[in-house]
Amino acid sequence: LAEENLTAYRKKAEEAQITDEMTNRHMTNLVVVSPAVVPVEPSWPPKMLLMGVALAGGLLLGIASAFLADAVDRSARYSGDLTRVGIPVLATVPDLAGGFLPTVRLYLPHASRSTDRP
Repeated sequence: LAEENLTAYRKKAEEAQITDEMTNRHMTNLVVVSPAVVPVEPSWPPKMLLMGVALAGGLLLGIASAFLADAVDRSARYSGDLTRVGIPVLATVPDLAGGFLPTVRLYLPHASRSTDRP
């Protein structure tokens, strides 16, 4: 039994020595081909491309949100909008000569789109 243990120990010691030798040989085979250089500009992400995509996406999102806001706006802007649905008009604010009042198309429930002014 003691001889078997001694033989196993010598075998393990020899394997460990071979492993150490292999590790040392690989380390001595390494050579620096060229030193590392810090790049002048990053390779990723391309900033101009991302800025262009962000600009186009923001523009499309803004236009879509403006159409959505116009579609869900149920306010009445002109007296014709109210009379068309059967609501009496109590008073109106006159249009200024400079055209300060907005000309906006809108949707009302059970009414067609209106662009006429009082």
